[in-house]
Amino acid sequence: MMKKLVLLFTLVFVLGIAGVANALPFLDLIDWPNFEVVDSFEYTHTLSSIPAGSTLDSATLSIKHNGNSYSPTGGSGELWLVKSGALLSIGTLSNSGGTVWTIDSFVLGQNILDEISGTSPWSLVVKLQEDTTGTDKLNLDWSKLEGTYTPGQSTNPIPEPGTMMLLGTGLLGMIGYGKVKFGKK
Repeated sequence: MMKKLVLLFTLVFVLGIAGVANALPFLDLIDWPNFEVVDSFEYTHTLSSIPAGSTLDSATLSIKHNGNSYSPTGGSGELWLVKSGALLSIGTLSNSGGTVWTIDSFVLGQNILDEISGTSPWSLVVKLQEDTTGTDKLNLDWSKLEGTYTPGQSTNPIPEPGTMMLLGTGLLGMIGYGKVKFGKK
């Protein structure tokens, strides 16, 4: 009987601890099938399903595009910059000239995570901007913001002293019952 109680208590304790600190995933997808952008474009990813008081752990922005003739070694071409609403640099779109669709993924730094979590609901304004002279075009297929967050505390916190007292008296009662039952031989 005592072995079963110890096993039950250990199982409840371990499962209870495992469920407390798990980060949850989020995803926001904006779909524009072959949408043409000229010189600059701004759009917003909004994460309205995340509960208040949560903590943003990580995020990655992915953009599928084509038509960018950027050359990192210099020469002529287009330089499409990806920035946040506060004009923090996220990155540069890679070469996707012709009809080849390219996916660029950017792991967002802490400064941009702070910008996202500083809004209510959480949102990221993305600005695509072409900085060379002349008219430049880019085709967008989709943009995806994904990552993890840790939910905030419950609005109805569990009173810990009362919970511990209830657990303790229950265990004492079970021990007492076991002694009475097994003490009469």
